[in-house]
Formats: sequence, structure tokens, C-alpha cells
Amino acid sequence: MTQITGGCLCGAVRYSTDVEPVPGRTVLCHCTTCQRHSGTAFAAIMAFPAGSITVTGPVRTYTEPGGQSGQPFHRRFCAECGTPLIWEREGENAGHRRYAG
Repeated sequence: MTQITGGCLCGAVRYSTDVEPVPGRTVLCHCTTCQRHSGTAFAAIMAFPAGSITVTGPVRTYTEPGGQSGQPFHRRFCAECGTPLIWEREGENAGHRRYAG
């Protein structure tokens, strides 16, 4: 597989993996929270196994209660420019990390 890489707008945070996304867990989410977080009509999300992503740079976290699951949801973003990067949910599927594309 080709390595997947990405990062924030200012370049302070970078992420990479050479692991395939979790099958069936690449989605376009249209929920109100994702619309607000992404600043658009939807968020493009890919899930990867926990621990398979390398992240470098200053990341801040905003934690909110999870929607239907009620489990905490961690939205991680660049501490410098605020670009949304990593979305992690506790509870069911907690072993997957989601990354905005």
C-alpha cells in the first residue's frame, strides 16, 4: 500500500500511516457536530487501527460527550492554526482513529 500522509494548514502537524483504512469505516458525516467542526456541510472521515498513525507536532484536544453512544469524543486539532486532524471516540470502535482528509 502507498503511504497516506497529511497535515494541518500551517505545516506544524503532520500524520502518516502505511496501514489500510478499516474496511467500511470511510464515511462522509453530515451530523451537526461534524458540520460545525469542519466548517462545511460534511466531514470526510477515514478510520485506522489505533497505534497505526504517526503524528508529529503540537496537537490540542477538545473533548465532548459522544452523540448516540454517549461515550466521550476527542477532537484533536493543530495548536497553531486550528486545522481539525484527529477524531477519536471512546467505547465501541475505540480502537479506531478517524482522520479528516
